Amino acid sequence: MNSTRKTSCDCTTTTAGSPRSMQTYARIVRFIIAGSLATGTNIASLYALIHFVHLPYLLASVAAFLCGFVVSFTLQKFWTFRNKETNIIGQQALSYFLIVLANLSLNTVLVYALVEHAGINPIIAQALASLLIALESFFAYRFLVFDAPRQFHLRNAPKKDAADIALSVIVLCYRAGEEVRRIVPEIKSLLEGRGLRFELVLVGNYDASSAQTDSTPRIIRELADADPIIVPVTLEKRGMFGWDVKSGLERARGERVLYIDGDGQNPFIDILRVYDALLEAGADMAQTYRVERHDGAERILVSRLYNLILRIIFPRVYIYDGNSKPKIFTRSALEALMLTSDNWFIDAEIVIQACYKGFIVAQVPTIFNRNAHRSSFVNIAAVGRFFLDLVRYRFSANAPWRRT
Repeated sequence: MNSTRKTSCDCTTTTAGSPRSMQTYARIVRFIIAGSLATGTNIASLYALIHFVHLPYLLASVAAFLCGFVVSFTLQKFWTFRNKETNIIGQQALSYFLIVLANLSLNTVLVYALVEHAGINPIIAQALASLLIALESFFAYRFLVFDAPRQFHLRNAPKKDAADIALSVIVLCYRAGEEVRRIVPEIKSLLEGRGLRFELVLVGNYDASSAQTDSTPRIIRELADADPIIVPVTLEKRGMFGWDVKSGLERARGERVLYIDGDGQNPFIDILRVYDALLEAGADMAQTYRVERHDGAERILVSRLYNLILRIIFPRVYIYDGNSKPKIFTRSALEALMLTSDNWFIDAEIVIQACYKGFIVAQVPTIFNRNAHRSSFVNIAAVGRFFLDLVRYRFSANAPWRRT
């Protein structure tokens, strides 16, 4: 769990006969060979399961497809694209599988269109569809599944910190109640052990409907009265998660600013891990990506699908896990962001702008814990809003990500 993912853009021009050009040709050849071997595995498995194992043909077909999928994924990952990362292999396999399913649907549509509307022979139609899908798959697998995080240009490393506060830690404590009293000493102990000059910005904004029953604002104000290092943010909410994040960012005074959920799902040690990654990489921003999750299969599936669609709609996004936290920024990077979202979309908005503005982003693997204190605030309606906001943000003519 100590590795940090940071790469830089290789801006060398590719010319015919150059080493990079030859590498591309070799990769295409490997892609074709791997695809052929996977297809052969599928057919051979189907034959063996029907004639020797005597499985029903439909069950045999499913099993053969899975055999072919395993061979295809393994060869494409480790041989074609030479991707050796193993700590995110589950995420990559799921993304790969979703692309395979999308290609199956695309193949059906293409064959139908070519046969019914263009009058092409079904065999020729299938051959043309396969060729087009193979071309699309090469780029989809390369850039959406196996491509390492990229940087588009490098900036100078941040200048030496001259501020009194080296780090502002924003802790999002919505409806955390008495749990705030437990997590504050834990976070303070980590930061004091490093000898950092820091402030804790505790965000405990409240809904008007629960003002009398939510003890969080009162507890935060009590802690702030007793400890000058704590900055309380306890406002009546005029938005959702994104509004809370922005209300904390507005109060942060540090040269570097970090935000993290206070529910314990993100290990608090990650505060120091992304801080170190930011400094070591000379980066504008750093965040975690979740390689092990304990928050349920449904949340994992939704998150993987969301991140895949994010990278499809915004091709320059190279951050693997857009919603993961903590996120940390230099002061100059934070001031370059133009945040408009008041809901759960703010994480994606930050990621999109960071990539399109050319930030250097360090990424650190982490473990995501189960929330033992309450159920998730992310429901079906929030998930639907995620995707709607993603599409709207992509096609909005005035979206801040367009202003690089």
